[in-house]
Amino acid sequence: MPRARWLKPEFFRDRKMSKAGPVAALVYQSLWVIADDGGTAACDPERLKGEMFYGWEAVGVDEIKEALRNLLTLKRIEFCRGSDELFCRMLTWDRHQKVHKPSKFRYCEQYEDFRETVPDWCGTDHALHQEAPPPRLLDPKTRRLLETQLHGGASRRTRTDKGTDGGVPTFSELMGLVRKHLYVPDGRPPAGWAEPRDGSILKQLLKRRGARDVAIAIEGVAVVRDFPGVYADAVNWQDHDGRSTLPPHAKTTLKALYGSRSGVLPMFSIATHAYWKRANSRSDAEAMQSPQLIGDVVRHVMTEAR
Repeated sequence: MPRARWLKPEFFRDRKMSKAGPVAALVYQSLWVIADDGGTAACDPERLKGEMFYGWEAVGVDEIKEALRNLLTLKRIEFCRGSDELFCRMLTWDRHQKVHKPSKFRYCEQYEDFRETVPDWCGTDHALHQEAPPPRLLDPKTRRLLETQLHGGASRRTRTDKGTDGGVPTFSELMGLVRKHLYVPDGRPPAGWAEPRDGSILKQLLKRRGARDVAIAIEGVAVVRDFPGVYADAVNWQDHDGRSTLPPHAKTTLKALYGSRSGVLPMFSIATHAYWKRANSRSDAEAMQSPQLIGDVVRHVMTEAR
């Protein structure tokens, strides 16, 4: 999860960093604060835009890509890939960062195929090898997200129940979100669809994504469905019964997330982007409306389970 990190005065006197420009410096610092305690950060440009720079009009996806290219050239980072997720190692981490009570979580330990790489958009002679990665996902494997950063409290909100431990949602809690947001309005699956089928799909999603990412995407599907064309472009739905259109507040299933696409983007990416866009644009009054805070829903589900 994001932590307070060291920022030394020497950073602003660094001649190499000054040549990279202010956007590269901002991107570098954003990577520094979201890195795991071993100095590895998720660095997909769209994800960084959605999570860290959603309010910065001057810092778009293209600017972030250029900043990452400059940081690679300056040998401040190196790219890595695990499955289809893009990460970077901070090469001066051990020299400049002291971690108090480091966590055991490391991105590199979550993937059997974690290896160095350079994305094809980087276009640099430093590439170990060029590759054309699968379609990028906006918000992959984010075990570091705090509950205060989830819906209605994304990034800029700090109000939360002091009793929460910010833990990762369990399988049963995620199924509770499916009932809450996808099986509207009665919490029951659509006709002709059995809930265990969504349980099987959820297990497959959790093999590739963090539980909090899946929770965000589930709620993002509801946002895309209920606000067509507002937080995401109109999508070509591929849900359980093969419909290409879906009216607001209609029942749907996790099949919409698993292996489905709309145009060139995977639905998982579209749903995640819609979630963050809505979360980051909501007013305090809207924060009290549905969709609710994931943490509130999880606690509600657990209360009902008891």
